Amino acid sequence: MLLIDDLGSHRVTEWVEDTVTSIVTHRCNHRKPLIATTNLDVDDTPEVAYTSAGGVQVHKKTLAEVIGARARSRLFEMCRVVRMPAVEDYRVKRAR
Repeated sequence: MLLIDDLGSHRVTEWVEDTVTSIVTHRCNHRKPLIATTNLDVDDTPEVAYTSAGGVQVHKKTLAEVIGARARSRLFEMCRVVRMPAVEDYRVKRAR
């Protein structure tokens, strides 16, 4: 079992993108289990994260933009997406 926590949360270089794609492809091809968590939008159309002071809409990056379309495609081939929209960030909750 491999768990990749917070996939795409760091700055992604070409090397990181290639490595993530390689790991996901290997696990997919060999039918090995993989759990990946992310805060990124898994849909191709990014949602608006916020509107800046100048009125410009700022969009959240999508998973495909960060890890690459190929790795995202493999993840969707081998994994089931479990959305957790009602879950509040525990760090924000604890700070209150």
